[in-house]
Amino acid sequence: MSIYDFQPINLDEINTYELASRPSKVTVKDFAKPVSVDDSLKEFLEKLPNILAVQSIREIAKAIKRAKSLNKPIIWGIGGHVIKTGLSPTLIDLMNRGFVSAIAGNGAVLVHDTEIALVGFTSEDVDATLGEGDFGAAYRHLHHVSPDDRAKDLLTEFILKHNRAAPPDWDGVIPLSTKG
Repeated sequence: MSIYDFQPINLDEINTYELASRPSKVTVKDFAKPVSVDDSLKEFLEKLPNILAVQSIREIAKAIKRAKSLNKPIIWGIGGHVIKTGLSPTLIDLMNRGFVSAIAGNGAVLVHDTEIALVGFTSEDVDATLGEGDFGAAYRHLHHVSPDDRAKDLLTEFILKHNRAAPPDWDGVIPLSTKG
């Protein structure tokens, strides 16, 4: 007798078929080719399979190359992981070579970039501090944001209004007042 109050799934209506008859997205011919120690980055990328995310990377690379050749702006949208995993030098190199005109980033980009600039390390254990409602680091980071940034005002006001602690039962969303 089970401790759970569930009945087994009825498989009477399930139809099966031979695996070999099924259409599939990936076949062995799509797999990556072995990489040689002497391969260039271009050769390495050519040996990756042209499926799923790799196909997307190739399409993005082609679009970026075309935009650069047409002197169009190349705007990258990034999240904090790009910075906290140490890719800043790569982004800077791409900027210097004309493959990045501007970067749009979320708040995590600001946090990780500021921490690296101030102390040379980043990526605290968020689960350990956020659950406690510790806004101390966030508040200190705001002092390094441009005074012209209106989001800084909103965040500073919210943090100070709640004495630098998360409100009880806070869901992580800062409510905005509506215009009258």
